[in-house]
Amino acid sequence: MHERNPYKTPPDFELLAVKHPPLQPYIRKTKYGKGTLDFKNRKALRELTYALLWVDFQLRVEFPLDSLCPPVPNRLDYVLLIEDLVKKGAPARTTEQIPTIRGIDIGTGASCIYPLLACQRNVTWSMLALDIDERNITYATSNVERNKLQERILVKMNHPTKILSTKVLGKGVSYDFCMCNPPFYASEEQMKMLSEGKERPPFAICTGSSTEMITPGGETAFILRLVKESSKPRTRERIRWFTSLIGRREDVTVVTAELEGNGSEYHVFTLQQAKTVRWVIAWTFTVCHELESANPMGLDGQ
Repeated sequence: MHERNPYKTPPDFELLAVKHPPLQPYIRKTKYGKGTLDFKNRKALRELTYALLWVDFQLRVEFPLDSLCPPVPNRLDYVLLIEDLVKKGAPARTTEQIPTIRGIDIGTGASCIYPLLACQRNVTWSMLALDIDERNITYATSNVERNKLQERILVKMNHPTKILSTKVLGKGVSYDFCMCNPPFYASEEQMKMLSEGKERPPFAICTGSSTEMITPGGETAFILRLVKESSKPRTRERIRWFTSLIGRREDVTVVTAELEGNGSEYHVFTLQQAKTVRWVIAWTFTVCHELESANPMGLDGQ
């Protein structure tokens, strides 16, 4: 977990419920008398997300039970990593200049959690939140408006086949980063097979709509498409850092092999929370040799 992530110390669920009473009905006692939650209960998980976002970040959100329920500590880790990245290799500024950071969230989902966290934490940031699902767009737009962040977060329908369409990105607009939590599975059959093949049942129930969980070719194919699009001259000049979450170690190898020789500098970071391990791949066509010594999370790649 990132060194600046406050959830390195797990939340006190009973205290959290005092500050956010709708969580109270889902609090259970362990055999040791400590407050906990039923992490297999969809409503309990959603209310936990609502509670953490409100109590710790003063963010109010709503999203359907059958959509992806974002774990706040995990999502915050990615945002913290992005904060570190955009500081590296940035143009020199005088002390009077306050940098305006522009980012893109690819597949923002119903919660719109990445743009909301990023902009709530960083007052000079703005985000373009993209999705291909009408319902997600509706909920994400409402969440942005509910938190009065519509001046800095633009929710927009993405192109159905192009990840970074020039038309969607806007004419003449440059960005400091893009981030993405791509759909993991290639099909419903694969999702069922991998779930049944796990040695131990998951700690928490897995929620998510088909557009959030499934894409042709799975996460590897999606990220490889992003790599290919990022290599185009018009795109590589407009976005300083391209990044994506990766769910499987073997997929990291495939993606880094694709990045070799395309003129980019790439880095791989490990995000670990309890027994869950994820990776973030980040690449740039602007050389940034100062990153390794400043990386707070441990560098896996090169």
